[in-house]
Amino acid sequence: PYMARFFARAGADVVAIAGTSPATVAEARADLAGAGISAEGHLSVPALLEQVAPDVLVVASPAEAHDEALVAAAEAGCHVLCEKPLVWGTGDEAARAKRHVDAFMSRGLHLRVAAQWPFTLEAYRALHHLAPTSVPRSFAMHLSPSRTGRVMIPDAMPHVISMLAALAPGAGAMLEAPRIEVRTPEDVHVWFTYRAETHAIDTEVTLCHAKRQPRRAAYALDGAWVERKVEQPGYQLVFEAGEQREPLADPLDALVRDFIARVSSSAPPEPDPVAYPGTAHVAALAAAWPQAEETRKHPA
Repeated sequence: PYMARFFARAGADVVAIAGTSPATVAEARADLAGAGISAEGHLSVPALLEQVAPDVLVVASPAEAHDEALVAAAEAGCHVLCEKPLVWGTGDEAARAKRHVDAFMSRGLHLRVAAQWPFTLEAYRALHHLAPTSVPRSFAMHLSPSRTGRVMIPDAMPHVISMLAALAPGAGAMLEAPRIEVRTPEDVHVWFTYRAETHAIDTEVTLCHAKRQPRRAAYALDGAWVERKVEQPGYQLVFEAGEQREPLADPLDALVRDFIARVSSSAPPEPDPVAYPGTAHVAALAAAWPQAEETRKHPA
């Protein structure tokens, strides 16, 4: 529902949805109707693409189901905004992500992962008086995934990778020396160095499970922290750093508008580093999950 509302707010026509059962499709259609969105219902992505022929498909299913939708969209000539991570679940994530990116690029189609945190960097730099092109030597982030254990990595780390790719753009990005400490299934710490061209960013991430919204989120470039706050009524976002405050436009809204602008332009698509090699980076981090922790949680 959030994606549909943001696309409608940005001027797109939300014309159809696909779900897994008549009951869930009817429920989703009723929810959108309450927001003034009239959408057809379909029971599969291929059926939706064949019968509606949309310009854009938003893939918002669980990550394990993304492959089918991505293949169908590419074959139908449809641009895609995909929830994170791009693919997951069978152990060959890097190769699958590369195949999808190549398929979309070869057809001149836009494929982006819905990782919105880079759209907060303008507000961060305004708060800390930083130049737009400055590249930090260190990056830290605190995120609060809704699930616990190893699944925290695909749930949260695409956001971190998206920030690093925005801070240090360039080809050949690599993750060096990934290390994960599982203090509890709800408290996980991740360290690695992100290298892209001439830049190296020492990275530390804290993942603390939280059940309720708004979940805590904060990040720091070279030790200068900001924390995202959500103020009610009206779901107003702000950045706080000590006594300093900076209004924060909703980054998901900004991401959707940026995606629509890309699709609407005549410019050729650019590969999304969060899709690839970002998916490969997330898979490497998942592989660094301590084996002793896996054995303890899932005894033979």
